[in-house]
Amino acid sequence: MTKPRPFEPDTRMRPMLDEIRQQDRHGVVGPGDNPVGHHAFLSLDPEAGITGRFASRPGQIIELELQPALGAKPRWQGLHLPLGPVDLTDSAALGLIARSLAPLSMTTRICLRSGVGDEVIDVFMPRLMVSYDQPSLHHDLIEPAAMPQLPKRADWRDMILFFRPGPVKLTVLDLRLFLV
Repeated sequence: MTKPRPFEPDTRMRPMLDEIRQQDRHGVVGPGDNPVGHHAFLSLDPEAGITGRFASRPGQIIELELQPALGAKPRWQGLHLPLGPVDLTDSAALGLIARSLAPLSMTTRICLRSGVGDEVIDVFMPRLMVSYDQPSLHHDLIEPAAMPQLPKRADWRDMILFFRPGPVKLTVLDLRLFLV
């Protein structure tokens, strides 16, 4: 059996999430990129006139409320979590565990974005994260060997939570990544 490798030497994700979990920060957001914590940011379609707010309270990742302009359908709205240049060469899997909560059921697509030179490659986790009015647990993983389009080495990587194209009210209670 493959012994899990420590995640911290490959990325700044764990320290970033630990810092976000400890912060008491809130603010308003608008179209474009919006910093929400230690290197993390919301990217919101500038043509959709999205406004809203975020809050990070001790012990959770982020609470979001996003509202597109009347009649607008956002092409994207996502939470970007920079991972650094995670090397997947000898990895069997990159996994994610998330706990979330939403007053109305909603889905979120989770993507691993890799930058190699001028090229950007998106690989989506196979399952949708579904959030409910009770805390729910989502787990998913990608197997680098089974995904030839996924570069094993990259200059940088982001984990992105892409929210549905419309109003969003969601709390990400916890988020963990693992590499084995």
